[in-house]
Amino acid sequence: MQLSMSSKVMILNLVIELIKIRDDNVKLSLSEKCLYMKPLTILFMLELEQCVEHIYFDLCQYTNIISDKFKYFVTHLH
Repeated sequence: MQLSMSSKVMILNLVIELIKIRDDNVKLSLSEKCLYMKPLTILFMLELEQCVEHIYFDLCQYTNIISDKFKYFVTHLH
């Protein structure tokens, strides 16, 4: 199993704008729908994505180790 340490999601026609409404907000718009977020929220989401990728990589490594040990165990039973 080959793992990529980075993942990309392409979203065509996604528009990101910095808007001045009370506080600075970021507007994400796609297909005539929009979502407003604070810049810190978007930064948090990006950090969270990196954390999830790291945990996923670790879990895959542990799963491979367990699988190898199980195969070893089964071969000795035979």
